[in-house]
Amino acid sequence: MYYLIVRNLGAPRCIDRNKDDVYEDGMSFDCTPHIDCAAREFIKEVEIICTEHPKDPIIAMVFKD
Repeated sequence: MYYLIVRNLGAPRCIDRNKDDVYEDGMSFDCTPHIDCAAREFIKEVEIICTEHPKDPIIAMVFKD
């Protein structure tokens, strides 16, 4: 399983998960969820857009378990 993690006020928060590594730059996500995740291995960083603030792209991290 792959997990998309953002930092909110310095604390990591898992906002999405998928069985495949589908995460790419420019994708849009709702950045408010807090999903349980078993992130263990860092895979990459991607620049995403939070639907709550579409004009301010942020860096998110992709991990896998």
